[in-house]
Amino acid sequence: MLFAKNKPTETVKLGGEDFVELQHLSKGVLDEIKGRTIAAFADAGPNAIRAIQNAKDDSDIPPELIGSSGKMLEIQHYKVSKAIIKWSSPEPITEQTVKELDESVFLEILAKVDSMNRLTEIERKN
Repeated sequence: MLFAKNKPTETVKLGGEDFVELQHLSKGVLDEIKGRTIAAFADAGPNAIRAIQNAKDDSDIPPELIGSSGKMLEIQHYKVSKAIIKWSSPEPITEQTVKELDESVFLEILAKVDSMNRLTEIERKN
């Protein structure tokens, strides 16, 4: 397929009448995410991302990485806002409205976006 937007979308039902319809992320969006991530950790050591991923809560994040942790949340909001093409809310889909989602709803959507955009072994080799 020429464009990521032409790949099949996936709908996540969130309970009741609530839903989001997700699209695959384009190369441009994935490149933007990669660039923002590299910039967020430009001054951090090689174990910075692992330390943040393994943190159970904010108190587990080393103090020197707190700023990077916040930047990672911003990157996740950006990612989700670019993946959602339709939702049951009358609110427009923006990074700001994504930030306002219930935490469990956000995490469910983020997990689905990540799984949709994971490369297969064949795609990685190409």
